[in-house]
Amino acid sequence: MDHHFINIILVGLAFMILFTAFQATGMIAPSVLEGVKNDTVNGTSFQGSGYISLAIVYTLFTIANIFAPVVVSICGSSISMFIGGITCFLYVLSFISPMVWSYYLVSILFGIGAAILWTAQGVYLSRNSNEMTISRNTGVFWAMYQSSLIPGNLYVYLSIDTEMITRSVRYPLFTVFSIVSALGIACFGLVIWRTFSERRRVNSELLKNEEKISCVDIVETLKIALRLLKTRNMLLLLIPFGYTGFALTFFQTVYPTCIGHLIKYGDKRKRLIGLHGILVGVAEIFGKLH
Repeated sequence: MDHHFINIILVGLAFMILFTAFQATGMIAPSVLEGVKNDTVNGTSFQGSGYISLAIVYTLFTIANIFAPVVVSICGSSISMFIGGITCFLYVLSFISPMVWSYYLVSILFGIGAAILWTAQGVYLSRNSNEMTISRNTGVFWAMYQSSLIPGNLYVYLSIDTEMITRSVRYPLFTVFSIVSALGIACFGLVIWRTFSERRRVNSELLKNEEKISCVDIVETLKIALRLLKTRNMLLLLIPFGYTGFALTFFQTVYPTCIGHLIKYGDKRKRLIGLHGILVGVAEIFGKLH
């Protein structure tokens, strides 16, 4: 098997494992935090909001994408994915015992980290592809990534059997999700190992230049990113980008929360959020492989 394709598979596996936890977390976050508000710590109940948290994440994700190429240029794509993965792990970990200040802080960190993570993923994917393999590699990666919706939400479906997601349900749920996220980070560690192994084995000018990044290169990278924002094609893409944002918000947070509050579904309606995530995951996989 071509070593470039092995790299794609490994990165796809890392994203699949890492986002097994985050994708499910994003769907149940508002419902989980409703249960947290019933807990009392030193006489003060939790007042955080899953919607506000995700708004922080995606707002900073958008802004940080302007500067993320600079970080990727300095650190390299594999190390940047590792850094971004750590912020995702911290976000999931915060649900075990959430406090308002720490919850919103990790939301800020993950918003920035997500921009670095996805920018690095695009760079890594392009460097391990050519004109003949880019479509195949992109399809394989996205199918693996979207498959993360299935195991995470299946675990949610099997774990939640109460009307409210209480502390006794939340602790084991997010302990497992945190462990899964850590395994995803470990996979990024393997990506770093393969990257440096290839650098030692392959003596190419491209790799030499990648290791020698000057301040001029960093400034130029930032200028290119800013110029790209002003191009006609990028401005036209703002329309589908905006639609995608509304669609993502609906099926990932608003609709699952509505399902969890529909009384006619009974006392175990919260577990149906997991079923929703499973069905979305199946549809996403077939859509990417079509």
